[in-house]
This record gives sequence, structure tokens and C-alpha cells, in this order.
Amino acid sequence: MIVVNSAERHAPGPDYKQGNEVQAVAAEWYYAKGQQKVGPLTNEQLRQLAASGQLRPTDMVWKQGMAKWTPAGQVKGLFHAAPGATGTASPPHAKEPASLPASPGDGPAESAAHGFRRRQLLPPEWQDRLKRHKWLILGVSGGLLLAIILLVVLIGGGPALTEDYDPFMPGTRRQYTQTFFNEDGSIKEKVKYHLVHKDDGAQHYWASDTPHRVHKDERRVQGDEVQYHVKLYGKSAWIPELKLGKRPGGTWEYTVADGVKVRWTYQKNVSERGKPCAVILEEIMKDGQVRETWLRWYVQGVGLVKAERRVLSGGSLKLTRTQVYD
Repeated sequence: MIVVNSAERHAPGPDYKQGNEVQAVAAEWYYAKGQQKVGPLTNEQLRQLAASGQLRPTDMVWKQGMAKWTPAGQVKGLFHAAPGATGTASPPHAKEPASLPASPGDGPAESAAHGFRRRQLLPPEWQDRLKRHKWLILGVSGGLLLAIILLVVLIGGGPALTEDYDPFMPGTRRQYTQTFFNEDGSIKEKVKYHLVHKDDGAQHYWASDTPHRVHKDERRVQGDEVQYHVKLYGKSAWIPELKLGKRPGGTWEYTVADGVKVRWTYQKNVSERGKPCAVILEEIMKDGQVRETWLRWYVQGVGLVKAERRVLSGGSLKLTRTQVYD
């Protein structure tokens, strides 16, 4: 049984007559018995209740299309059908109960005709919508679940870093292009480097057709780290570019000198060239402030394929260089 506030109203239908009498036509009826809603009932069942005295003229009744709950005595022909009835017993000042049952479909209803209870958690119109669109709802729900699973895999459960992600694996690096940018973001210069010499150790020498564009990269594997040699703020150090075994979301740090620290974050693992690709952010900090960042893409079995350098300028990090490796 459902109890709702008496302020609940339904838009009047074609079978509702404004006035003191309501024409009884074929419909499902409900009547209030205390704080309970009884129904649905046919016209004939409603008349039988009136004839037996179970339904009184002062009891409130309702059916679809009526604006509000109405005293049973105002339903035309209802009490005329009761034996011994001499007229419509409609008290002139019948009052609605302080709290009337809800309209049909808002909760469990008791059927006087069949003697059982049924539970309706949603209004009939919502039940119909759910039935019509159940496959769409199931599809959307399944898609959301799949997206959550993929997000967990890509961000928190991707492959661990291995030596296969080494950015300068033997035989994989032949040339790369650096693009330099102006302060306004426009392209300043593009320089193409090629490998001119590589010894048996960890040194790689690169040169370009542009004068004075020669530099050396030194990388090595030490324990669970792929390290490279840098000079930061006048300090020389081998720092861990890759921390083997780290998964997406993992971080590691290295202190170069007092006040100078480098922090790496394995942001995510994506697909690049049909293979797993680790996206790693490197942040170079001085006195607790990020002064420079490198965002690098490492493809498993290939190495470094792309890098973006940003430098603190005017209170924000601005893109100054990109590198694309072939």
C-alpha cells in the first residue's frame, strides 16, 4: 500500500466532469481505506462494494483522468445501484482525508477483485519506457563498464617498463628532426640530425648540416635503470631516464645537487606504431619550482619516437622544442 501527500494531482481526462457529479465509465477505480489505496476495480466491482456497504459515500475514490480524489457519493449512478438506495448519498461537505493514497503505479496496490498484492516501483509510463529502451540502456551500461576497465588498464594496469623501451637501442636510431619554436609559438628552425658514429659503449654522436650542430648522447643500463648523462646547473650526473618495472602512474626522483631535483612520472601507456608506448613526463626542478619539462614517448622494441621540451617563461611553461625520431 502507498501513502502520498494529498497535494498530488493528475491532469483531468475526458471522463472527468467538473462539478458535483462524476460520470462512471469503464475504467480502473481506486478508493481510499484509511491510509491505504485499494484497487484497481471495475465499475461493477465498485458498485458491489457500495451495495455491500464496504464503500461508503464519504470514502474517497479516484481513476485516471480525474483531477483529484472525490467522495464516492459524487460518482453518478454508483449508490443508485445499491439495493435499498433511494438516491445519491453525497454529503454536501465531505472532506478529503489528511493524507490520501497515491495514484496508481506509485507503489504496491491491493486488488479487492483478486485478493493479492503487487509492487510497482515506478509509474507505468516509466516502466513502458524502460521496456522499450532496455537494450539501449544495457548497451550504454556495458559501454561504461568497458571504459572503466580500459581506463584502469591504461592508467593503472599497463605494462611495466623494460629495457625494450631503451630510447637508443642498437640499430634503431638513424636520424631525428628537432623543431625549435619562438616565444609566440611559431616555428623558428628545423634541424635534421643523423648518426655519424657509435662506439661499442653507451656514447652516440649526432650531427647535422647546420654548422656547430653536433652533440653527444650517453646512455647506459645500470641495475633497474636506463640512465643518461646530463649537466644541470653546472652539475654532471647519470640520471634514471627509465625505471625498470614501473607501471603507469608510477613515479621516481633523482637529486642532482642541493636544490636541484628531477622527477619522472609514467603517465600512461598508449599504442604507437602498433606497439605499446610509454608516455613519461620529466620535470626538472630548482628550489622546489619546475623550471623545465620533457614529455617523451617510448615505443617498446623501438625506443624514443617523440619528445617535447617546455621551459618556464613569464610564469608558465612554454613549448620551445620538439624532437621526432625516425
